[in-house]
Amino acid sequence: LPVVAALAVASVLVLAIVCTNLANLVLARGVTRRGEIAVRRALGASRIRIVRLLLLEHFMLAVPAAAVGLLLSTRDFSMGAGTGVASVAPTALNLSPDGWVVACALLVACASTMLFGFLPALRASRVSVASLLKEEAGTRDSGKARMRGVLVVAQVAASLVLLVGAGLTIRTVEAARGADVGFDANSTVSVSLDLQPGGYDEARGRALYEALLERLRSTPGVTDAATAAFVPLRMIEAASRTVAPDGYAARPDEDMRLAYNTVSPGYFTTLRIPLRTGREFDKTDSARGNAAVIVNETMARRYWSTPETALGKRLRIGASGSEWRTVVGVVRDIKYLSINEAPSPYFYLPLAQNYRSDMTLHVRGSVDTGTLTESVRSAVHAIDPNLPILETQTLAAQARVGLVLFETVAAALGAFGVMAMALAAVGIFGLVSYSVRQREQEIGVRVALGARRLDVVRQFLWSGLRLGAAGAAAGVVVALVVTRLMAALLYGVSATDPLSFSAALLLVMVLTVSASALPAWRAARVDPNVTLRRQ
Repeated sequence: LPVVAALAVASVLVLAIVCTNLANLVLARGVTRRGEIAVRRALGASRIRIVRLLLLEHFMLAVPAAAVGLLLSTRDFSMGAGTGVASVAPTALNLSPDGWVVACALLVACASTMLFGFLPALRASRVSVASLLKEEAGTRDSGKARMRGVLVVAQVAASLVLLVGAGLTIRTVEAARGADVGFDANSTVSVSLDLQPGGYDEARGRALYEALLERLRSTPGVTDAATAAFVPLRMIEAASRTVAPDGYAARPDEDMRLAYNTVSPGYFTTLRIPLRTGREFDKTDSARGNAAVIVNETMARRYWSTPETALGKRLRIGASGSEWRTVVGVVRDIKYLSINEAPSPYFYLPLAQNYRSDMTLHVRGSVDTGTLTESVRSAVHAIDPNLPILETQTLAAQARVGLVLFETVAAALGAFGVMAMALAAVGIFGLVSYSVRQREQEIGVRVALGARRLDVVRQFLWSGLRLGAAGAAAGVVVALVVTRLMAALLYGVSATDPLSFSAALLLVMVLTVSASALPAWRAARVDPNVTLRRQ
């Protein structure tokens, strides 16, 4: 949900920037059409007909643009494309547009046209022949110029918000890539099996898994092997059960439903998850043995103060009549669902006492993962040639799934930020260029009277910089609020990260100067002789 919300907000901001750019163009074009509109009014056209005509022109731009956008959206944009983890993502996202998407796109196009086209059209329809003849050339456009300036400031502010968001997510990806996930994913392959379709009951299934692990551990090149119900960093909630620690009084509003995993002996050794105290599961934790459980550090500290005092304590799992289990070990916390998750209580049950037909083999070896995968396949088919292998992957690839959300948001916000800043730069360029065009006579007179061309350049550069600075200031204020709502998407970086804000500000101001420089340079090259002769 946070990813979808972030991308939706970014999309709305980019759409708003595009619409304000178009509104600026419409306002500027309205000045050049004042004579045409005045003549239409003089010939009897009502303001409603003028507004309808202008809105129709806007719709002729919006609807084809929406059609082009829908055509581009049919391309195959898959989550994790290019990262090598798309095949191990726990869910498949259908990103192809359907009827609802098409209808929504057309609705957004029409709504944007009405929202950003109606006001300029209404202002343009107010002109009359009498007012046009009475107005001075220099004051005709003062109101529209102020509105265009406000729209450009809004564009710059929105683009800075997107650039800050992109900077934060890029920094998050950098931090997440170096994060300590609590286990070692190198030189390990994961192979998923399900015995139920093959007709295995619990007794035969337990025996098959034990035989398979024994065979794998004796295979050359294999150092460790174990099974687990769930692989780490799968991004979606797995199994959970209600627990009742012996001697712990839960608060009335406390959620005692905790996530857990079912593993075989050797699981923690295979994944290199450190044992803090106690022991791992072994052959004594059989179906006829004492009910055992292993908890993580966070669970031990929350319910029994320290890992050492947790040993030997009892934990009831399930309904009030369920069997009590004894804590036989405490292991280090790992990242169970996502890299940016907060430490949470978690426990492990032995496969022999909590049988599941669908399990994943984790096999660590001293050979390359391709050879290791073939060894696992050979071992499975040697025991049961008809047993299907559901999925094969490296544990390192699975661990990278935890980065997919961060990389997706970083790439999307980065693209949106660059696009938004480019549009804002176009808006600044257009506004300064239009101002130069409107003031050519004034520039010619000033140059003829001895004004230095450097002063002319400085004047229009300052005009663009004022817009950029105002937009940047507004954008910083908005970004300080918006980025706090992105906390669920951040890892290893503060929502007010100075580097992200500074980089976004620097980029905004550089592009503002660049967008203002060319029209300012053109203003300095105005020939007073040509300008005055034209007048």
